[in-house]
Amino acid sequence: MPGATAPVEPETRTVVWHSITQMYWDAEELAAVEAILQRAGAQQLLGEVGLEFDLNNPEGAEPELRTRLWNRDADIPRQRLLGTAHYHGVPVRLAGS
Repeated sequence: MPGATAPVEPETRTVVWHSITQMYWDAEELAAVEAILQRAGAQQLLGEVGLEFDLNNPEGAEPELRTRLWNRDADIPRQRLLGTAHYHGVPVRLAGS
């Protein structure tokens, strides 16, 4: 993920997008990607948009559309569940609707 660690202009936010991939990653790979995101988010504005299954939810649950936003001034990223979706992304059912 070179784009997440490359130097950027101070007010530029890098956005990382992934969709229905994490279920195929082993625990070591999940941890490595998370470490890269945490490191990059501590140094620059960073956003993540993911459509993934919650790996802790029971089988049959729908993928969740989530965002995380890192800010250099915050210790942890701001997280938000936007909704759930079909495996291919449509239709999206917004959270709370």
